Amino acid sequence: MKEIKTVRYAKDTDLLDILKLDRENFKSFYDKDFYLKKILDEKILIIEFNKEFVGFICFEFIFDQAEVYKFVIKKEHRKKKLGLLLMEYFINEMKDKGVLKIFLEVRVDNSSAISFYEKFNFKKLRKIKDYYTNPKVDGYAMLKEV
Repeated sequence: MKEIKTVRYAKDTDLLDILKLDRENFKSFYDKDFYLKKILDEKILIIEFNKEFVGFICFEFIFDQAEVYKFVIKKEHRKKKLGLLLMEYFINEMKDKGVLKIFLEVRVDNSSAISFYEKFNFKKLRKIKDYYTNPKVDGYAMLKEV
């Protein structure tokens, strides 16, 4: 069977999948109203694999700067280049919108995420003490010049 990978803007019918994946992967997560607004504002891209929801990126952009709030791929679909495809699509969308800088934060102990972002030329700007809670962990602020 041919593998079909699709990236698209989220629709309200994706809300439950987004909420579930958020809660399965993060200790702090956004509520339904936050995600509904992001969906309406076209600030969430999702990736599907063979028509199954497998991940999303939630972001904001103002003028020439963007910030990634959440980026996640289902555990069982990692290492299949789906995250690469989603991030490439996101970066191209931001370029098309005139974004020059993309910011994000990542846990200092999340080495796989850090190396993933570094593949896209995100650079560590600074360490942020106790950025994450439950448990307290420092974060890195990272930047990509588009």
